[in-house]
Amino acid sequence: MFRREENTTILPGKFQRAIWTAWLDYWQLVAEYKKQLNAQVYAVACGDLGDLNKYSDAQLHSPLKVDVERAMLDVIKPIEHVVDKWFVVRGTEAHSGAAGELEEWFAGDLDNAVHSFDGTASWWVWKAEIEGVRIHATHHPPTATKLPHKHGQAVARMCEYLAAEYHQYGWNHRPDLAFWGHRHWCAPGWEMGIEGWMIPPWKGLGQYGRKIGITLPNPVGGLICTLPGLDGGRWTVKKFLRHPPRQPTWMPD
Repeated sequence: MFRREENTTILPGKFQRAIWTAWLDYWQLVAEYKKQLNAQVYAVACGDLGDLNKYSDAQLHSPLKVDVERAMLDVIKPIEHVVDKWFVVRGTEAHSGAAGELEEWFAGDLDNAVHSFDGTASWWVWKAEIEGVRIHATHHPPTATKLPHKHGQAVARMCEYLAAEYHQYGWNHRPDLAFWGHRHWCAPGWEMGIEGWMIPPWKGLGQYGRKIGITLPNPVGGLICTLPGLDGGRWTVKKFLRHPPRQPTWMPD
């Protein structure tokens, strides 16, 4: 149930209920890993946490920024006990406002968000080294594809772009792991010693997706990355994906 600023209530549809159930199941799995491995949980939100959709507000629960901000906080209430630290990456201006203002507000409101070295609460690019693993995460990928059977190749190209960028600007150590958002599909790719991932969305197929020719909604979900110090081995990245309810095929009587 979503309550708007003027105290009207919107009930979620079938697809939205399925996404919410998947969201809770994902974090339950994260909580189980946390207990099993005695681990710290670092949540990396890779952009577009809220939507002020500049294209059209026809499918938004509310076009009011205060309602969107309230929803962003409400959605993390059930998982507050799971996340030890938040790293909030800024998203697309069309969705999260100019210069990622929604993410900046969100990160500034959290007590356990780690702020960027630039003095802002959120990050354009999150670079970290944890348990000896170098990680790079940002919202926009440097390249992409609309062809599902080319997803892995596209992520490999992203890794190649990233390695070249690190080399060009004199960074001595390229990442081991890289993550991108924005494209609403999930796939891994490997190139130049980098393991890259396009992260899955927590969003249904809207009118814009249909306008550009997408007919079937992608799975929703997230990634779970465990680092070497937890089990003495190599890092692992596991997909959590849930397929949305499928529209039945009409047939004559």
